[in-house]
Amino acid sequence: MKHISLIIPSLEPGGAEAVTVELANGFAQRGFSVHLVLFQAKGDFLSRLSKQVTVVDLKARHYVHVVLKLLRFLYTNKPQVILSTIMISDVLLLLAKPLLFFQPKPKMAVRVGTTISKLPRVRLKKFLEYLLVNFAYPRADVIIANSQGVAQDLKDYANISRKPIHVIYNPVITPLFISQREEIPSHPWFREERSFPLIMGMGRLEREKDFPTLMKAFAALWENCRFDPNSTPRLVIVGEGRERPKLEMLASKLGISEWVSLPGFVPNPASYL
Repeated sequence: MKHISLIIPSLEPGGAEAVTVELANGFAQRGFSVHLVLFQAKGDFLSRLSKQVTVVDLKARHYVHVVLKLLRFLYTNKPQVILSTIMISDVLLLLAKPLLFFQPKPKMAVRVGTTISKLPRVRLKKFLEYLLVNFAYPRADVIIANSQGVAQDLKDYANISRKPIHVIYNPVITPLFISQREEIPSHPWFREERSFPLIMGMGRLEREKDFPTLMKAFAALWENCRFDPNSTPRLVIVGEGRERPKLEMLASKLGISEWVSLPGFVPNPASYL
């Protein structure tokens, strides 16, 4: 039986985390032995894991601990394939690669789900990120991007020319998704009898998602429709993150707080759609 290990910091709500859970469950369902290695075993997506997936909690307090505990796991379990799905775990895994002396060495695959060059960083952090990405990613045996744009960005940013980057789109339409979409959200706006335009946004409330632009666009739309009670639009942004206070302040400043809802993380976003 082929042994696959997936590595990720945690299972806090996010796109890469959701994809990782789908991959782990999918591999296990197909008969692979799957270990999901977490820097810290926490997050709302833990409950979605199949019982066939073995969760490994490194209980790492900082990145030095991660490398040491990750090496211990690799030497103990000797997986045949390792897949990392977030940049920080990508870099730490690939930096540890030269320290693996057992045979056969595992194939190391990394999945990139964002345009790394566009991630907002202060200048020093951006420089360190650039150095680490350029040093680490060419060492991967397999590189996977979730879009053509992400693949091209990584190729340019990490100066990867000799190694192919495979584009595999996110697994979105799954049996779980199909069953979840039949549920009715608990949000009161979805239970009103009268109809009205409803705009949905989904994602972590973080800077790179740029929800302020969505709010400003909604405010312009709302200004044109607010005098008609039957067509006043409303905006729901599902997700949680550090930008919540700023978004709430922006909604108040734009005068649209009554028509904007930020319900936070919801276990079933498919029902909202």
